[in-house]
This record gives sequence, structure tokens and C-alpha cells, in this order.
Amino acid sequence: MLTDMGAKRLEVECQILCAALRQSWSSQDLRGVLTAAGQLAEFFPDLLRSGSLKNSDLPDLYEFLGVDKKVGPNKMKALFRLQRKRHLMTKKLHGRENRLAYYELLDCGLVLKHPRLRLSHDLNVLRQALVKHNLIPDDGSFNAPGQAMPHHAAPQSGQDLLNMPGLPPLVRLMVDNRFLGPSEVQALHFQLTNFKKLTLEEAILQAGYVDGVTLQALKAHLGTSAGI
Repeated sequence: MLTDMGAKRLEVECQILCAALRQSWSSQDLRGVLTAAGQLAEFFPDLLRSGSLKNSDLPDLYEFLGVDKKVGPNKMKALFRLQRKRHLMTKKLHGRENRLAYYELLDCGLVLKHPRLRLSHDLNVLRQALVKHNLIPDDGSFNAPGQAMPHHAAPQSGQDLLNMPGLPPLVRLMVDNRFLGPSEVQALHFQLTNFKKLTLEEAILQAGYVDGVTLQALKAHLGTSAGI
């Protein structure tokens, strides 16, 4: 349960941007997609696929599942259950092809039912489209020369942040134990910089990098180490 105003503001702003992104996608407004995707990429660099997107062929899972891109989380879950039921009723699981199709359906539902996985899917499929229309570079990055910068403070690279002497001990511990990588550190830095009331622990839990039990164990380890 998010109680801090910073966490609430982050959640609401991201919901607005996600809605704008999917509305623009649905109406094939690539300029609108570019604006919303660029801002969401600042919030969540850890959700972006690395490497060139020039020759990638990522599938649109909305088309695979046959659902509207603007569907909300609860309706998405209901539509997935309906599609799964229809598949089992009409095709059963007899035969290798039917089983493989069912497994693909399950994979698709897993992605689209989970907010972060769904957003990662949306951003990467759309970055692929933006690359193909020459609106962003082949590496899928935003803020190309001549493109307006978003209104938030520009994020530093994750690798640069890892080398900063003032990196919070909890973040350093999570990096050392491979809970976080450069892109996750970059995401946390950007969110905490732009949402002053958001705490580090809330940002970590909201992103799902660890659960509450693991977070408490990491904090306890820090406390023990400090007492040695």
C-alpha cells in the first residue's frame, strides 16, 4: 500500500503517461507515442531492451491476444481468462501444435497482466516502430539531436551512478548482490530526484526489485555490518 505523497504522485503520473501512450498507439499517432514513450523511458530505463532495434521483430501481444491496447488492468485479466477458457473449450490440449499455442497464450497473458511487464512490452515494441520510422536512433534511445527534452531532470547513466562515492549503502549492497544493475540504479536515481517525497525503500518495493521480507533482511545486514 503506497501512503507517501511522492509514491502516489509517481504512480499517478505514470498511469497518465501509460494511458496517453496506449491511446496514441491505438490511434497510430507516432508523434504522441514518441512523447509519452520518451518520458516513460526516463522513469523506467530498466524496462528497456538493450542493443540495436533496427532488425528486431518483437511481436505485438495485444494482436496475439485479440484485445484493445487501451484496456485497463482488471479488464485485461478478465479478457485473458476468457481467451484461455475459449482455447481449452475449442482446441483442447491434444496435439503438439495446440499445446504450443496454449503455452504461447499463457506467456502472453503473463506479460499483459503484469503492469511492469506490460509496460516493458509496450515500450520495446513501440521503440521498434519508432526506429523503423526513423523517429529515434537504431539503439532505441530518445532525446536525439533536434528532439525536445522532457520536462524532468535528465537522468545520468547507470554506470556513472554506480561509480558515484555517495551511492546509498542499501543500493550498493543490492548492486553487490545482483538485485540491481546499472539501469535499475538509473531508474531509482531519476525517480528519487524528481519525486522528492518518494523514499528509497518505497521506490525499491514499488519497482518489485525485492519483496518486503528481502528488503528488511538487507537492511538488517547493513545494520549488522555497521556494528562490526
